[in-house]
Amino acid sequence: MENSPDSTLARGFVFSRADRTFVAAPEPEDYIEGTQSESRRLLEEVARRFAVGSERMRLFGAIPFHADEPVRLFCTERWCEMASWPFAETEEELTSSPASSENSERDAFEATVRRALDELQGRGLRKVVLARSRDVTRNGASLPLLLARLRKLNPSGTVVSLGLPSSEPLQNSESRERASVVAEELRTLIGVTPELLVSRFGAEVRSAPLAGTTPRAKNRAEDVERAAALRTSAKDRAEHGVVVESIAQCLEPYVVDLRASSEPELLATEKLWHLRSEITGRLADARTNALALALALHPTPAVAGEPRSLALEFLRQHEGLERGFYAGAIGYMDRNGDGEWMVSIRCAELGPESARVFAGAGIVDASIAELEFAETEAKMTTMLRALGGRG
Repeated sequence: MENSPDSTLARGFVFSRADRTFVAAPEPEDYIEGTQSESRRLLEEVARRFAVGSERMRLFGAIPFHADEPVRLFCTERWCEMASWPFAETEEELTSSPASSENSERDAFEATVRRALDELQGRGLRKVVLARSRDVTRNGASLPLLLARLRKLNPSGTVVSLGLPSSEPLQNSESRERASVVAEELRTLIGVTPELLVSRFGAEVRSAPLAGTTPRAKNRAEDVERAAALRTSAKDRAEHGVVVESIAQCLEPYVVDLRASSEPELLATEKLWHLRSEITGRLADARTNALALALALHPTPAVAGEPRSLALEFLRQHEGLERGFYAGAIGYMDRNGDGEWMVSIRCAELGPESARVFAGAGIVDASIAELEFAETEAKMTTMLRALGGRG
């Protein structure tokens, strides 16, 4: 069986922003088996692949949210880099309204928020990030069209796509023909993320976390007021401070001259205002590569909570959601250890005819359940619009 261009793209990798686009097409033997909890073995295997590969060898892929779930990483020489956008822009007006949520969906999420607020007061949690999902129809849109729509809706974000395994892993396929069949059955992670987990280029290390969010308003004056309110919000600044503090602490063993923004800045996307900070430093050991930094940092309090162990325990007990690669990390690295890893938010998992859209909200002491639900609704909007907006 020969793969169509769309199915080839669906099982591959795309990482695109305004200045450059990476597209990679892995074969079954390119994948690396393991979990984030086996980080040392993963890093050793990546080093081995680079040692036996050509100068063109690159690492691409994603780390799932939970550390005990399999990574989706591969090393390949089958990739290209383009300076311009490789997918045809759509002239279609994106005017569809997002799907509305069911009352039961709202009630369940808000009940979990209230349970989290009780835990915050009684068990030492400072923050926990709750996620939810919604299943929608794909409406027949091709993957290139969806990528083009996401770029149009959020031109400042990083558009990403990654083929995910079916119930039968690609690397265990008995033949190239079987691998081709499995490729047709793949789910695909797709999104447009605004958040940099970590980058490493030479000795320079950078992270740019987002935490603290409010929906934008259509009216310009009201939109400006919302941005100003977010900048001064004690609740959102406290949530943001927890994230910056934790990332800085995680980076301390790896970098020197560590610096963080004294004040968060405002970042605007199509539907949201975010608080954003810059954290920078220089590598203490040149052997520390971008993947090692990503494995050490993920998951940050921006997608899990703080302390990490208590937050993850709460999520496993109460969230009731298989996140998969949502709120994980997606990126690339070259043989010199340079690369960048984005937080996989504002995303969905595509099937042949449907999609599961994800969003989350950070819960701290001052959170209000109804407002946190509204935040997740706003975060789903871009992905829902790209999909056509039908539930």
